[in-house]
Parts: sequence; structure tokens; C-alpha cells
Amino acid sequence: FHNVPASLTGGLPLDDYAAIAFLGYFGIKSLIDAYNLPDEGGVDDELEEAEKDLAGAKGDTQLQ
Repeated sequence: FHNVPASLTGGLPLDDYAAIAFLGYFGIKSLIDAYNLPDEGGVDDELEEAEKDLAGAKGDTQLQ
């Protein structure tokens, strides 16, 4: 956008407006996509899995 002659843009910062529009669009799209994701357990499931992994790791190693 910086290579567009000023006579065509009328002095408007088109690159700034385009950046604002794209950031707004993709930001809102990301929020909508995240809201529509199915709930697959959550933090409790992750914690339980991590505790199982740690318990298994403790049994596999020996301190010397």
C-alpha cells in the first residue's frame, strides 16, 4: 500500500485501514471458532493424565 500514489488514495492511510479491518475480521473469526469448539473434557482431564504420566515415570526410574 505504500507504493500506491498519493493521488489515488486522497491522502488516506489505506494500509492502516486495511490492517485494522483484517485484524478485526480474523480476531472476531478466531473468537467465534473458539466459542463453537466442542467441549472435550478440560483441565481436569489434562491434570489426571499428567498425574498418571508422572506416576508411571517415577516407577520407571531409579535414583543412584
